[in-house]
Amino acid sequence: MGIGLLFIGGVYGTMILAVHWLCRMQQKKGSAKMVRFIFTTKNNANQLEWYLYSLLFTSWVRGRPIKIAIFDDGSTDETLAIAHRAIKNRDCLEIYESVERLDDYIQTHQEEPLHIVALGQMGTQQQLTALRW
Repeated sequence: MGIGLLFIGGVYGTMILAVHWLCRMQQKKGSAKMVRFIFTTKNNANQLEWYLYSLLFTSWVRGRPIKIAIFDDGSTDETLAIAHRAIKNRDCLEIYESVERLDDYIQTHQEEPLHIVALGQMGTQQQLTALRW
């Protein structure tokens, strides 16, 4: 029974390595498309931290490149501090301390896959620019 469990564990570990190797090969060929995430925030420290680290971990596991842009709308909590902590040693994060350039950013990257996440205060409606998908 113990040998069988070791065999299953070995096969499972080998498959994990094979999937990671295939993803890396796909990235080297340039076939993995860049996906951009745009966050609009205002006093969303807890939610932003969870989203950021979840996206970064998922992109690492799947081997897919992502770019994250954070547009803050005048937060008074730890939102910007969390964003600045997360940006250390990562070139996939951009922080904008105002939402004024949001429309320009969207227009600049409209040909790429964009995912907009509006983390507004609870109970408020967020107006977002309409995009061509």
